[in-house]
Amino acid sequence: MRILTFFILFCICSQSLPGQCPGRDFLWNRIIYLRDSSETPKEEQLKELSGYLEKINQCPYKNDSTQTLLLQRIGWLYSTQNDFYNAILFTSKSISLINKYIKSPATSPKQMIKSYWNLNLLYDSLKLPEKKMAALDSCINASIRLKSGYEFSIEAIARRIKQLFERGDYYQCISYANLGESILQNNLGKIDDAITFSLDYFTWKINALILLNKTGEAEGLVKSKISECEHIKSIAHLGALYGLYATINSKRKNGANAILYNKKSFQINRQIKFSTGCAEALNNTGRAYAEILHQNKMALLFYFKALNYADPNEALNLFDNIGKVYVTTENFDSAFYFFQKALDNIEPGFSETSLLKKNPPSFEADFTNYISELLLDKADAWLKKYKKTNDSKALKEAIQVYKTADAFFDNVKNTQAEIQSKLFWKTNNRRLYEHAIEASYYINNVDAAFYFFEKSRSVLLNEQINEQKAMSEDDIARQAQVKKTILELENNLQKITVGSNEYSALQQQLFNIRQQLEILENTAKNKQPFYFVRLRDTASITIGQVRNNILKQHDLLVEIFAGDSAVYVLSISGKSQSFVKLNKLFYDSLTNQYLAFITHPELLNKDFTGFENISHQLFQLLFQKIAMPPSGRIIISPDGKSFPFEALVTNMDLGQTNYFLYNYACSYTYSAGYLANEFYINSNNSNGVLGIAPVKFNESFHLPALTGSDASLQNINTAFNTNSFVFDKATKNNFLQNFSHYPIIQLYTHASETSSNNEPVIYFADSALYLSELIASGKPTTQLVVLSACETANGKLYEGEGIFNFNRAFAAMGIPAAVSNLWAVDNQSTYRITELFYKYLAEGLPTDIALQKAKMAFIKTLTSKEKALPFFWAGTVLTGRVDTIQCKRERPWMMLLLLFTLIVLALFLQRKYIIK
Repeated sequence: MRILTFFILFCICSQSLPGQCPGRDFLWNRIIYLRDSSETPKEEQLKELSGYLEKINQCPYKNDSTQTLLLQRIGWLYSTQNDFYNAILFTSKSISLINKYIKSPATSPKQMIKSYWNLNLLYDSLKLPEKKMAALDSCINASIRLKSGYEFSIEAIARRIKQLFERGDYYQCISYANLGESILQNNLGKIDDAITFSLDYFTWKINALILLNKTGEAEGLVKSKISECEHIKSIAHLGALYGLYATINSKRKNGANAILYNKKSFQINRQIKFSTGCAEALNNTGRAYAEILHQNKMALLFYFKALNYADPNEALNLFDNIGKVYVTTENFDSAFYFFQKALDNIEPGFSETSLLKKNPPSFEADFTNYISELLLDKADAWLKKYKKTNDSKALKEAIQVYKTADAFFDNVKNTQAEIQSKLFWKTNNRRLYEHAIEASYYINNVDAAFYFFEKSRSVLLNEQINEQKAMSEDDIARQAQVKKTILELENNLQKITVGSNEYSALQQQLFNIRQQLEILENTAKNKQPFYFVRLRDTASITIGQVRNNILKQHDLLVEIFAGDSAVYVLSISGKSQSFVKLNKLFYDSLTNQYLAFITHPELLNKDFTGFENISHQLFQLLFQKIAMPPSGRIIISPDGKSFPFEALVTNMDLGQTNYFLYNYACSYTYSAGYLANEFYINSNNSNGVLGIAPVKFNESFHLPALTGSDASLQNINTAFNTNSFVFDKATKNNFLQNFSHYPIIQLYTHASETSSNNEPVIYFADSALYLSELIASGKPTTQLVVLSACETANGKLYEGEGIFNFNRAFAAMGIPAAVSNLWAVDNQSTYRITELFYKYLAEGLPTDIALQKAKMAFIKTLTSKEKALPFFWAGTVLTGRVDTIQCKRERPWMMLLLLFTLIVLALFLQRKYIIK
């Protein structure tokens, strides 16, 4: 009867429609009817709806929700015919039409949520993961903005979380999980399967926290959730939760608890017939026996049992773990057999190099953590085999696999948006570079060693510099505005109660703004796609390039790698190179004692002979096998703890202390590759120096006044044109508005490497500038920043990338060099050294030689023996490029002399004319 009625209505409407325009209500109902009908073949539906689309342009109601629904449905019907081109085309047209007429009351913006969801499925069918994820983000974004369509967005969030985790973007994974939990919390009772989605989000978040080594935070959340589920007897959820708690105990090396809770997890997962959960529990039990209790037989027993339940991802990890057990027993043939079994689990005959050529075809997603672990385990096995057999072929194999792993990690890094996730992978893969450098040392391959030295440091910084260089001023300005909004929202979020409605609303707003930033970044990259591809594919700098470019005006480059078990020093000069391995304990002992002396003047006064001995021993340890020139310019690329080389004692046989400073102009760099960057230099910029000296600070900071800093700026003015902001004009806003327009920035202020925000901070007269607030709004023309404040060279150390401080932040903006302080230095000494530095800069000297001469002149002119101690002068260091800076002060007396000469000449000519 229903079908007959619909047919009659269809005939009546179709006969009465003027100009063949189908009625709006009829067409809407017909689309819905066909969508829900299982009787009408999809081919017939597509043909019928396509016919309506041809006629709809004659209708007065076009460009409304009926037309957008029609386009959406036609798009989906094309997908059922495997015509994905037209499927995407019509779905995208539906979205475009909504966006074009979004303010019209006749459109329904909520339809785009379903259309974006459909796009995600279409791109998934075509194996286009990036477009798929973009569609999911758009689906989520639209759902949050329109407060609708949560049946699509919560599933979209779940898929994004899984994808982010499997790519290793753990910080983003946690961010999306928090967003999903927030949506569920605000829509309790309105969303089907809310409890299932909630546990899904929670599980991925805890796994991400564990991998980020945030076990304390993870444990608190898991114990609370276990208590909740035990109370309501939610057996299905307890299996996963017990497994998470077991993993936390494994991280903390509590083997007994790890095994106990893995056993509980296995029992529940077997009870509910969840095979993947069973495999994970058994696998993790095996790891607890192998890595914590060192019981290899028990480990193998659980690993092989787990294979009976494992999916492809878990099987890959299991074969890898089995291989590791055989490595510990030095049964290398069996180890490599099982490593290959792991790779075969991706595809028969698969090898590590295949990972760089194509995505694993049998994987639902690239399970990054398991694959990265497999690569490193296999490379380490070759290295251990060399140590056992002394077979050089094993070393070559190890280096090759390490290089493959490094390239794989580059690919992982390039898929990640959050800088924190990239930093995690850099830190987490420190093991790769240490072992690769060790293998290079054994085979005496200096070129390979230098490659790994460079890849172990500041790669992200170099990428930031090059990306900024590739962007237009407008792109940078737009991104800066969005970044500032994100920072403001993040700060506001910390002040609001977690779980409140206000918190959830702000969290969703933050998500939308972050999506805007991602769109802006992708838009900027799409303008120059070939440049960004080349940027990712650029190989590390070579020793030959260092000699041809960096060492043209320098005598020596020295790089240090401070690993967990050894320290390596690699040096390159114009004609020679050296690569040495140092005893880690001895190196740490000397550097710790050296720093203890040099940062405490009372200790230097009390036992200066002790300092000389320690300092000389450290010099000998570092330079014992390096062909040192008698004098010259040296570049140091440090690692780990920062200490000044200038105060190393080079010779104790002359009856007086001979510092490194006396013979060598020393500068520091993040990496050799950093110095090879092309920085923007405006040779026509004659602004000179921007001087900032608050002198007195806001009372709430409880900071002492920097008396005399304003006078020091005046003294600098004798060498360079100086535009000074002092006292109450030395505000944060004046600094941020002006600094990028000056070749040199001079800051006389207070600073700290830590703060209430757990980040470096610089103080101005009115407020504080935190490191996260230093956001570039354009391309600065600045060549040098002089941070005459305490601890400005210090910050948070990210192994593999360096210290995050204001130096690095300015460098990421494209400012090539900075002078900063390693510790709290005496004010008067700082003023004097800084003034002398500008004096020598004005004479046209490069920055490293200018700073060397300034320190030597400071020591030479002192009347106080105490002030000559290295505490007072060694803490000021130069990091980055060492160019000559041309922005000399215009001398007014020269203009007066010229004017006087012209007047005299004119009078002479006038007199001569009169006489004639």
